[in-house]
Amino acid sequence: MADTYVQEIISRISALLDATGKPVELVVSTSRVKPASAAKLIVLAPLLDAPAKDTTSRNREHLAVRRLLTMGVLCRVSGTDSDNEELRKWVITQIFTDQTLDGLVTSISEGETEWNGEIDSESDYSIAVMQIMVEYARPKYSLEYID
Repeated sequence: MADTYVQEIISRISALLDATGKPVELVVSTSRVKPASAAKLIVLAPLLDAPAKDTTSRNREHLAVRRLLTMGVLCRVSGTDSDNEELRKWVITQIFTDQTLDGLVTSISEGETEWNGEIDSESDYSIAVMQIMVEYARPKYSLEYID
């Protein structure tokens, strides 16, 4: 069975982030269960997959549906918010090297970033969750990605 479009999109973005030249000690995960010992961690997870706003005429039958996938990209760093900002800068650079993922998607854009963490925490870490929006088209009534 083929991957779904969402699985394929996450897999390709994960490959961009887990490639040669990534920061030292960086762990890239596509699982919401994160490794606790990683000094630098990126977790990719789908947040919302919804129809994209259609600007074409409703009178024409479409063979594909346009979708907008909102992904969460969690960046966790042992260190300060400045250290995390360096990681976020690297992540954005990597993701936007190929804004169509070799033709799989129509566009990729950056959304909001939410900073997390406790001021009085005994752990010295910083967490930022970025939203990345990916617009893609898939065949009607099928979630599967056909290569």
